[in-house]
Amino acid sequence: MKYFILILFQFSILSLYSQDTNDHGVLINDRTKVYKTFSRLSASEVLEKLNNGEIKPVKSKASQGLSNAYYWVSFQINKKDKIEDYLLELNSPHIDTAALYYIKNGKTILMAEIGDRIPFSKRPIFHPKLLFPLSNIDSVNQYLLLIDKQGGSANFPLYIWEKNSFEYHNSREMLLWYVFLGSLVFFTAISILLAFMFKKRVFYYYSFFVVIILCYNFITSGFSFAFFYPDNIWLNDQLRFLILPVFGISFILFTKHYFEINRGFPKIENGSRLLIFVFILLTYLGLFSNPYTLQFSILLVSVLYFSLVLASIWSFVAIYYVWERLKNRAVLFLLAFSGNIMVLIFNILTEYAFLEKSLIRFNPIFIANIQEIVIMTIGMYLYMNRINEERRNLKIEKKELRETEIQLKVQIQKFFSQNTFASSFLPNKEVGKLNYPYLLKDKTTINLHDVLYVESMDHYLTLYFMDRKVLERKSIKEFFEPIDIENFVQVHKSFVVNKDYIKNVEANKIILSNNQTVPLSRTYKAKFTEESFKKYS
Repeated sequence: MKYFILILFQFSILSLYSQDTNDHGVLINDRTKVYKTFSRLSASEVLEKLNNGEIKPVKSKASQGLSNAYYWVSFQINKKDKIEDYLLELNSPHIDTAALYYIKNGKTILMAEIGDRIPFSKRPIFHPKLLFPLSNIDSVNQYLLLIDKQGGSANFPLYIWEKNSFEYHNSREMLLWYVFLGSLVFFTAISILLAFMFKKRVFYYYSFFVVIILCYNFITSGFSFAFFYPDNIWLNDQLRFLILPVFGISFILFTKHYFEINRGFPKIENGSRLLIFVFILLTYLGLFSNPYTLQFSILLVSVLYFSLVLASIWSFVAIYYVWERLKNRAVLFLLAFSGNIMVLIFNILTEYAFLEKSLIRFNPIFIANIQEIVIMTIGMYLYMNRINEERRNLKIEKKELRETEIQLKVQIQKFFSQNTFASSFLPNKEVGKLNYPYLLKDKTTINLHDVLYVESMDHYLTLYFMDRKVLERKSIKEFFEPIDIENFVQVHKSFVVNKDYIKNVEANKIILSNNQTVPLSRTYKAKFTEESFKKYS
């Protein structure tokens, strides 16, 4: 496992080298003119309007932001004996549809038409990217025009490639893509195996999250369209949008269970439910889209990006609240997801045309996902080892408890034989409170009456006093089973409170005398007697 992770990390570094193609693919956006129309026109109509000066070029050469407009890019390529003119049609580029025309004798000749709304089998070159052959440039060497489009906005960085050079560098990039996707499959299988081995929800949700990351990379890279449904343009168009809200849902579910938000953080829990509802609504609108909803596609995409940003902010708020208790988990989470969050910020800036897409030649999500998968898998691996270690320790402790139980029985018999029961358990007139001595594992004795509440987390109990807290390695059942005290009542699967310190009982929480709040779940709320509610409500 360790050597595999090291090799995977090396592949992520090598991917930067493999995609460093600036010396071989020539960016030609500075040699182009970009025009925009708000209605769909034929290539001949656009050429006529261009010749008559009816359409003016726009300033931006590559990134136009989210738009429903139609874009036309004109450019020239110098041949040895003449200059050849080309016209590139980008019809609603947020759906990745493009057509290349060769201009000859004042007329447009269609060379190829490709995109996600056109069956993959009709592409002139079998490749997931938008790639056109330029066979007119040179009779010896064949050249390619690459539209290196990413995301859902109208962006079209244009590169001219010599075919042999492109195939060489593309083979290296594809090799790393296959290794990357294969690694995702491997880690998905490992996470599912861990989930069934340890039967913990956090592993189930992590495996679900990794599956969605795998699908996201497979869909957005174009491999799914090329190999699984090359002629199903409806499915391809739907999946490109639907994968993002599903990604948001998987991220929220995993983060919520990773930080155990349902244990005492009702406001953050409610925030996660609201975000999941928004993502489900976006999934529904994307799945059942129609001509009426398509006219609001820009609004839907904007809401989707805004929701993803809110999900990132929500995760930071969750980290703030759990930092003291789960610092190691929080640090691991920040290290793992920092790359994805930075990529999200970069994509939003480029989607709204604040930055040029061509600033980064390679797809940064590739590196970010490698970073997340490697770090979180290491974390899950260590978490698995910790669980195994805790299980071994529990077996040892159970053995020690049996021995301690025998010793306690002897002490109890001695205790009653010395007639000290009344002096220890009847009201203490000097102090004015009851004494309930309890022997901890470290051989120290505490007075249970002074305990305000008890919290259970990761096989440990935290006993909260007015001025301190004590950590005890036991479960709630192991701690309270041998104790016959009516003062303590369980109000949540992870919380037990001392009734003597209850100040007020509300719908989903209990306020103690020191104004601390403890969550009150529906399951345990029903176990309160009517007298308890009358007294504390």
